[in-house]
Amino acid sequence: KKNFENLSILNINNFNFYQNRNFHVTKVKRAFFDIDESQTEEEQKFDKLSEAKFKNYLKDFFFPYQKPKKKRADYMKINFREREDLVPPKLLFDFTNEINLTSWTVINDELFGGNSKAELTYNPNQQSITFCGQIESEVTTELVYGSVAILSNKFLPIGIGLSISEYDIIELTVKTDGNIYSFNFTQYDSGKGQISRAFFSTQKNVWKKIKIPLKEFKVFSFNKMESILPHFENIKSFSISYVGHEKEFKLEIMEIKLILDAKEKRFSLTGAADIN
Repeated sequence: KKNFENLSILNINNFNFYQNRNFHVTKVKRAFFDIDESQTEEEQKFDKLSEAKFKNYLKDFFFPYQKPKKKRADYMKINFREREDLVPPKLLFDFTNEINLTSWTVINDELFGGNSKAELTYNPNQQSITFCGQIESEVTTELVYGSVAILSNKFLPIGIGLSISEYDIIELTVKTDGNIYSFNFTQYDSGKGQISRAFFSTQKNVWKKIKIPLKEFKVFSFNKMESILPHFENIKSFSISYVGHEKEFKLEIMEIKLILDAKEKRFSLTGAADIN
């Protein structure tokens, strides 16, 4: 109202009539801003200036001011976290407790005419299990695991099993007799007689943490190495086989777990902003 107090064409007393939001803008314009031809050129210029100011008022009245949207960022802000923080080590088997011994079974070559013997016992002093025995036959192609081995229970659910693909290394805390052993796994989708295995050995009679990178595993079918690469999904069970040349063997195991490779610094994306 203050802007139009001195305008003869605007009846201030009737102005509230035009504040009805249903009143069409064009009608308001026609009511107030028809140019009077009898006016002088100076008066017409003054009316046109007033018209421009009043248009702005009507715009604000009929179309209330809206705060403009904040401009989207023209950059991406990314927060990285080390993968070690997001994927902690996974303990597969803890043999410091005797009850975990029941989840493993001894298998040997008796079904194929062999006389090899093996046993699996709990050692309370060392809080570990002991896999030991004696070989009395040669390994044949029918023996998937070798002459003697220990085999874990099947992972559930049946047909899906365990996935270890997000890890890099299988770590075993063991004490060996200096002979060669293999760590193996079978899968629900493996072919008959197919197994993935990697070999390890350590200094005799010393507790060691053996790290077996997943990339070192090879696929075998009835003890013959295949050219295909292993995958690390649908794992059915793990096993440990004795593959040395000495007749007598002894392996002590404290724990088995999955870890990441600390030498490979990989990161995970945890957040990002929109980019323009």
